[in-house]
Amino acid sequence: LTSGLAAGLGVGKKRARPAISRGGHVFAPELPFHMSRQPEASAYSGQYLLSADVVRSVRCYVQAAVEAAALVEELRHRGYRRVIMAGISLGGHMACLAITRVKVDGAFLLMPGVDPLTTPWYYVAGERARSLTAGHGADALERAVRGVNPFHLGSPLVPNERILFVFGDHDEMCPPERTEALKETWKGARAHRFPCGHLTMSEHYPEVSEMLAEFVVG
Repeated sequence: LTSGLAAGLGVGKKRARPAISRGGHVFAPELPFHMSRQPEASAYSGQYLLSADVVRSVRCYVQAAVEAAALVEELRHRGYRRVIMAGISLGGHMACLAITRVKVDGAFLLMPGVDPLTTPWYYVAGERARSLTAGHGADALERAVRGVNPFHLGSPLVPNERILFVFGDHDEMCPPERTEALKETWKGARAHRFPCGHLTMSEHYPEVSEMLAEFVVG
Protein backbone atom coordinates (compact mmCIF):
# COMPACT_ATOMS: atom_id res chain seq x y z
CA LEU A 1 0.00 0.00 0.00
CA THR A 2 1.30 3.42 -0.96
CA SER A 3 2.27 6.36 1.19
CA GLY A 4 -0.07 9.22 1.98
CA LEU A 5 -0.40 12.12 -0.49
CA ALA A 6 1.45 10.06 -3.11
CA ALA A 7 0.90 11.39 -6.62
CA GLY A 8 2.08 8.14 -8.19
CA LEU A 9 3.34 4.64 -7.51
CA GLY A 10 6.98 5.45 -8.29
CA VAL A 11 8.41 4.89 -4.80
CA GLY A 12 6.57 1.60 -4.39
CA LYS A 13 7.65 0.36 -7.80
CA LYS A 14 11.31 1.11 -7.10
CA ARG A 15 11.15 -0.67 -3.75
CA ALA A 16 9.53 -3.70 -5.38
CA ARG A 17 11.98 -4.20 -8.28
CA PRO A 18 14.31 -6.64 -6.49
CA ALA A 19 11.31 -8.72 -5.35
CA ILE A 20 9.93 -8.78 -8.90
CA SER A 21 13.31 -9.76 -10.33
CA ARG A 22 13.28 -12.78 -8.01
CA GLY A 23 9.90 -13.97 -9.17
CA GLY A 24 7.52 -12.14 -6.89
CA HIS A 25 4.26 -10.63 -8.16
CA VAL A 26 3.48 -7.16 -6.84
CA PHE A 27 0.04 -5.57 -6.73
CA ALA A 28 -0.08 -1.87 -5.82
CA PRO A 29 -3.61 -0.54 -5.21
CA GLU A 30 -4.14 3.20 -5.05
CA LEU A 31 -5.47 4.58 -1.79
CA PRO A 32 -8.87 6.33 -1.74
CA PHE A 33 -8.72 9.88 -3.13
CA HIS A 34 -5.19 9.29 -4.47
CA MET A 35 -3.82 9.37 -8.01
CA SER A 36 -6.47 8.26 -10.52
CA ARG A 37 -9.00 8.29 -7.65
CA GLN A 38 -8.30 11.96 -6.97
CA PRO A 39 -11.43 14.13 -7.39
CA GLU A 40 -11.13 16.90 -9.95
CA ALA A 41 -11.85 19.49 -7.25
CA SER A 42 -8.88 18.48 -5.10
CA ALA A 43 -5.65 20.44 -5.33
CA TYR A 44 -3.41 17.40 -4.93
CA SER A 45 -3.48 13.64 -4.55
CA GLY A 46 -4.77 12.58 -1.15
CA GLN A 47 -6.18 15.96 -0.13
CA TYR A 48 -9.64 14.53 0.54
CA LEU A 49 -8.25 11.75 2.74
CA LEU A 50 -5.86 13.64 5.00
CA SER A 51 -8.02 16.57 6.00
CA ALA A 52 -9.90 18.11 8.92
CA ASP A 53 -12.93 16.00 7.99
CA VAL A 54 -12.30 13.27 10.55
CA VAL A 55 -15.35 11.20 9.61
CA ARG A 56 -14.36 11.10 5.95
CA SER A 57 -10.76 10.27 6.82
CA VAL A 58 -11.80 7.41 9.10
CA ARG A 59 -14.08 6.04 6.39
CA CYS A 60 -11.18 6.18 3.93
CA TYR A 61 -8.92 4.29 6.33
CA VAL A 62 -11.57 1.60 6.67
CA GLN A 63 -12.18 1.53 2.90
CA ALA A 64 -8.47 1.13 2.14
CA ALA A 65 -8.10 -1.70 4.66
CA VAL A 66 -11.19 -3.47 3.32
CA GLU A 67 -9.97 -3.12 -0.27
CA ALA A 68 -6.57 -4.52 0.69
CA ALA A 69 -8.24 -7.46 2.43
CA ALA A 70 -10.46 -8.05 -0.61
CA LEU A 71 -7.37 -8.09 -2.85
CA VAL A 72 -5.78 -10.73 -0.64
CA GLU A 73 -8.92 -12.88 -0.83
CA GLU A 74 -9.00 -12.51 -4.62
CA LEU A 75 -5.36 -13.57 -4.89
CA ARG A 76 -6.08 -16.63 -2.76
CA HIS A 77 -9.02 -17.42 -5.03
CA ARG A 78 -6.71 -17.22 -8.05
CA GLY A 79 -4.33 -19.73 -6.53
CA TYR A 80 -1.68 -17.65 -4.79
CA ARG A 81 -0.50 -19.69 -1.82
CA ARG A 82 1.80 -17.08 -0.26
CA VAL A 83 0.67 -13.47 0.09
CA ILE A 84 2.66 -10.73 1.82
CA MET A 85 1.13 -7.40 2.84
CA ALA A 86 3.42 -4.38 2.51
CA GLY A 87 2.80 -0.73 3.23
CA ILE A 88 4.70 2.55 3.29
CA SER A 89 3.92 5.38 5.73
CA LEU A 90 0.13 5.93 5.63
CA GLY A 91 -0.09 2.76 3.56
CA GLY A 92 1.76 1.02 6.38
CA HIS A 93 -0.92 2.14 8.80
CA MET A 94 -3.64 0.78 6.56
CA ALA A 95 -1.72 -2.46 6.16
CA CYS A 96 -1.71 -2.73 9.97
CA LEU A 97 -5.49 -2.45 9.88
CA ALA A 98 -5.87 -4.93 7.02
CA ILE A 99 -3.87 -7.70 8.68
CA THR A 100 -6.24 -7.68 11.64
CA ARG A 101 -9.01 -8.60 9.19
CA VAL A 102 -7.44 -10.96 6.64
CA LYS A 103 -4.89 -13.78 6.88
CA VAL A 104 -1.58 -13.15 5.15
CA ASP A 105 1.79 -14.86 5.30
CA GLY A 106 3.74 -11.83 6.41
CA ALA A 107 3.63 -8.04 6.75
CA PHE A 108 6.43 -5.64 5.80
CA LEU A 109 5.65 -2.26 7.37
CA LEU A 110 7.91 0.59 6.25
CA MET A 111 7.68 3.77 8.37
CA PRO A 112 4.08 2.92 9.27
CA GLY A 113 1.93 5.69 10.75
CA VAL A 114 0.57 3.34 13.38
CA ASP A 115 -1.14 5.95 15.54
CA PRO A 116 -3.99 7.96 13.93
CA LEU A 117 -3.77 10.56 16.69
CA THR A 118 -0.11 11.25 15.94
CA THR A 119 -0.35 10.89 12.17
CA PRO A 120 -2.03 12.56 10.41
CA TRP A 121 -3.93 14.94 12.67
CA TYR A 122 -1.37 16.07 15.23
CA TYR A 123 1.62 15.98 12.89
CA VAL A 124 0.06 17.19 9.64
CA ALA A 125 -2.17 19.82 11.22
CA GLY A 126 0.34 20.74 13.92
CA GLU A 127 -0.42 23.17 16.71
CA ARG A 128 -3.80 24.13 15.25
CA ALA A 129 -4.99 20.54 15.61
CA ARG A 130 -3.79 20.43 19.19
CA SER A 131 -5.58 23.68 20.05
CA LEU A 132 -8.83 22.59 18.40
CA THR A 133 -8.83 19.26 20.22
CA ALA A 134 -7.73 20.52 23.63
CA GLY A 135 -9.73 19.21 26.57
CA HIS A 136 -12.92 17.37 25.67
CA GLY A 137 -12.12 17.72 21.97
CA ALA A 138 -9.12 15.44 22.35
CA ASP A 139 -11.29 12.77 24.00
CA ALA A 140 -13.82 13.01 21.18
CA LEU A 141 -11.10 12.68 18.55
CA GLU A 142 -9.62 9.66 20.30
CA ARG A 143 -13.04 7.96 20.33
CA ALA A 144 -13.60 8.87 16.68
CA VAL A 145 -10.40 7.23 15.47
CA ARG A 146 -10.42 4.26 17.83
CA GLY A 147 -11.74 1.99 15.08
CA VAL A 148 -8.71 2.71 12.90
CA ASN A 149 -6.18 2.45 15.70
CA PRO A 150 -4.32 -0.89 15.44
CA PHE A 151 -3.60 -0.76 19.19
CA HIS A 152 -7.31 -1.43 19.76
CA LEU A 153 -8.07 -4.00 17.04
CA GLY A 154 -6.73 -7.18 18.56
CA SER A 155 -4.09 -9.54 17.27
CA PRO A 156 -3.16 -9.60 13.57
CA LEU A 157 -4.11 -12.64 11.49
CA VAL A 158 -0.50 -13.40 10.67
CA PRO A 159 2.20 -15.06 12.79
CA ASN A 160 3.71 -12.18 14.74
CA GLU A 161 7.25 -13.34 13.92
CA ARG A 162 6.34 -12.73 10.26
CA ILE A 163 5.72 -9.03 10.90
CA LEU A 164 8.65 -6.70 10.25
CA PHE A 165 8.59 -3.01 11.18
CA VAL A 166 11.20 -0.89 9.39
CA PHE A 167 11.45 2.69 10.61
CA GLY A 168 13.72 5.61 11.44
CA ASP A 169 15.02 6.62 14.85
CA HIS A 170 14.40 10.30 14.08
CA ASP A 171 11.02 10.08 12.32
CA GLU A 172 8.82 12.92 13.57
CA MET A 173 5.92 12.14 11.23
CA CYS A 174 5.61 8.52 12.37
CA PRO A 175 7.35 8.56 15.78
CA PRO A 176 9.50 5.50 16.46
CA GLU A 177 8.18 5.32 20.02
CA ARG A 178 4.67 4.54 18.77
CA THR A 179 5.95 2.03 16.21
CA GLU A 180 8.01 0.33 18.89
CA ALA A 181 4.95 0.29 21.16
CA LEU A 182 2.86 -1.51 18.54
CA LYS A 183 5.71 -3.97 17.97
CA GLU A 184 5.64 -4.76 21.68
CA THR A 185 1.85 -5.06 21.61
CA TRP A 186 2.17 -7.58 18.79
CA LYS A 187 4.59 -9.73 20.78
CA GLY A 188 7.11 -11.53 18.62
CA ALA A 189 7.05 -8.99 15.79
CA ARG A 190 10.46 -7.90 14.56
CA ALA A 191 11.91 -4.46 13.87
CA HIS A 192 14.79 -2.91 11.97
CA ARG A 193 15.69 0.69 12.78
CA PHE A 194 17.70 3.12 10.67
CA PRO A 195 19.40 6.33 11.92
CA CYS A 196 17.18 8.61 9.84
CA GLY A 197 13.91 10.52 9.66
CA HIS A 198 10.84 9.98 7.51
CA LEU A 199 12.07 11.61 4.32
CA THR A 200 15.71 10.73 4.82
CA MET A 201 14.78 7.04 4.85
CA SER A 202 15.31 7.43 1.09
CA GLU A 203 19.06 7.22 1.76
CA HIS A 204 18.50 3.61 2.84
CA TYR A 205 16.08 2.60 0.09
CA PRO A 206 18.53 0.26 -1.70
CA GLU A 207 18.95 -1.71 1.52
CA VAL A 208 15.23 -1.55 2.23
CA SER A 209 14.48 -2.90 -1.24
CA GLU A 210 16.75 -5.88 -0.63
CA MET A 211 15.13 -6.47 2.76
CA LEU A 212 11.70 -6.44 1.12
CA ALA A 213 12.78 -8.87 -1.59
CA GLU A 214 14.19 -11.26 0.99
CA PHE A 215 11.04 -10.95 3.06
CA VAL A 216 8.73 -11.57 0.09
CA VAL A 217 10.48 -14.37 -1.80
CA GLY A 218 13.30 -15.48 0.48
